[in-house]
Amino acid sequence: MTTLSTYRTLLLDLLDDYDQDRYVDDTLDSALRLALADLDQTFPVERSQIVDATGQNRIALDDDFTAIIISRIEHYNEDNPNITELLAFTSSLQDGTWVIELDTALSNTEDIEIFYTTPNTIEGLDTASTTTLPSRLVNPFLRAAAGYAVQIRAQAISENNNLVDSTPATLAALANTWIDDFRTLLNQATRRGSFIHWPTTDLFTNH
Repeated sequence: MTTLSTYRTLLLDLLDDYDQDRYVDDTLDSALRLALADLDQTFPVERSQIVDATGQNRIALDDDFTAIIISRIEHYNEDNPNITELLAFTSSLQDGTWVIELDTALSNTEDIEIFYTTPNTIEGLDTASTTTLPSRLVNPFLRAAAGYAVQIRAQAISENNNLVDSTPATLAALANTWIDDFRTLLNQATRRGSFIHWPTTDLFTNH
C-alpha cells in the first residue's frame, strides 16, 4: 500500500526537487490534502455498515461513524442478503453524531444496512491508517497535487514582496492549468463512466 512517504517522493520527482530546496514536507502535505479534497467531490470512498434497528424511527449512530453523506439505507435480510428493500429516511449531523430518521420504525430484532461515502485518505497523512486511492487515479492525482504545491510556492513568493518578479505569475498559471485539467478529467470520468488516459510528460521540471 502506498504511504505518505512514497507520495512525497513521487511529488518531488514530478517537481524535480529531490533535495527539497523548494518544496518542504509541509508544502507537499498541504498539496496532497487539496488534491484529495478535489478527488472527494467525484470519487469518495463508498462504504456500508450493518447496524441494529432500535425499534424507533430515530437512530443515533456511534460517535466514531464518519461520512460525507449517507446515500441510502436498506432493510438488511440476513437470510436473503440479495433482496433489496430500500427504506425512506433523512439524515443529519448533530453535535458531531450522525442521526438517521426512518419513515417506518423497524423492530429491535432487525438490522439495517447504511450506505455512505467517506473522504479518501493516504496512510500517514493526518493520522490515516490506510490509503484509499484507486490505482487508476494515482497518476492524475499526483499531477494535481504537484499543481497545488506549485501554487503554494507561487503564493509564498508573492508574499515575500517580490512584486516585480514574474515568477509567481508564471508558477500560478502553470499550477492552475494542471489543477483545472485534473478537475476536468474527473468531470469527464463521471459523465463517461470511465477514466481517460493521462499524459506522462513532466511539465514541472525546474518550477
